[in-house]
Amino acid sequence: MGAVNRDASGMVTLQDFLKIFKVVTKHSKKQITKFKTENNDKRRKHLKDGDDEAYRECISQQITQEEAIYQEVATEVLSYLEIDEQEFMMAQNMHAMNPAFQKVMMEMQLGVEDGTPTKPSVTKEQAKEIFIFVEEEKSKAMENMRGAGMAGMNPNNMESTITMIVEHSKVGDKLFEKYGIEEEEFAKCIQYYNLVQDPDIQKLMQKSLMSMGPEALNMIAQMQGGGMGPPGGAPGGPGGNPFGAGF
Repeated sequence: MGAVNRDASGMVTLQDFLKIFKVVTKHSKKQITKFKTENNDKRRKHLKDGDDEAYRECISQQITQEEAIYQEVATEVLSYLEIDEQEFMMAQNMHAMNPAFQKVMMEMQLGVEDGTPTKPSVTKEQAKEIFIFVEEEKSKAMENMRGAGMAGMNPNNMESTITMIVEHSKVGDKLFEKYGIEEEEFAKCIQYYNLVQDPDIQKLMQKSLMSMGPEALNMIAQMQGGGMGPPGGAPGGPGGNPFGAGF
C-alpha cells in the first residue's frame, strides 16, 4: 500500500487501518503456524491428562513466541509506513467497534483468505455442524470465565489474557478431539462453502458477538492483531483464534 491516509483529526482512516491490520495479521500468522503445529501434541496431552497447570504453561510459552513474532512483523510494517506504534493502537481503539472492522476481524479469525479455496475433507452440512459445535464450546468457555469473575476482562491484564487464550485453545483442541479436524482445515471449510454468508451462520455469529460485550471484543481485537499483541486465528488457540475463535 502507498501513503497512509488520515482524517481531519489526524487519525489513520478506517480503510487504511484495515489494510494494515490484514497485512500484519496475515504475515504474523504464517510464522506462528509453524511452531504452533509442533506444540499441538504436547498441548493436547496436557488437556487429556487434565493437567491444567501444564496446559496453561504451554499456552504461556506460545504467547511469548507469538508476541515476539507479531512485534517484529508489526514494527517492520509500521516503520515502513512511517506510523508510530502508539498511533496504530489509538486507531485500533477508535475503530474497534466499527462493523467493518468487526467483519474483517471475524473473517480473519475464521481463516478466510484471498485466492481460490481448495475443497475441504468434509461436506457443507458437516461443516455447519462443526461450526455450531465450535460456537457452543466458545459460549461455554465464555460462561466459565464469567463464572470466574472475568466478566469485565481487561485486555491490558496479562493473566486475564492468558486465561482467555487458554479457554480459546481448549475449544480448538476439543474440535480436533471430536472431529479429527485441525483449525486450518476447518478454516478451509468456512471459506470453501462461504459459511460467513450462510444465513444460519450469520445469525449465530451475530448472536455470539452481541453476547460478548465491548471489553471482550477489544481483547479479541488485540489478540487478533488490532493491538501490539499476538494475532489470533480460528477457531481457538494461540495464534489460531480464539473467540473466534469465535470469541
